[in-house]
Amino acid sequence: MEDAGLLGAKPEKIPMKANVALMLTGSDPLKDLTHYRRLIGRLIYLTITRPDITYAINTLSQFMHKPQKHLFDITR
Repeated sequence: MEDAGLLGAKPEKIPMKANVALMLTGSDPLKDLTHYRRLIGRLIYLTITRPDITYAINTLSQFMHKPQKHLFDITR
């Protein structure tokens, strides 16, 4: 949580709304892909004990090859 800057985040009942259409366009590409990929990797590991976040993490992991700024903002 600290590494992602989410220490003060409020809990949500639903991690991501269903039927959200995410696209590769909409904002500038991230200059440093490492932070996004690292965060998604950590969240994938969490799905072992938190199956409720599996859909959201699966959706966001589909953009690991070319993450955009707006996708990173969704994870915060």
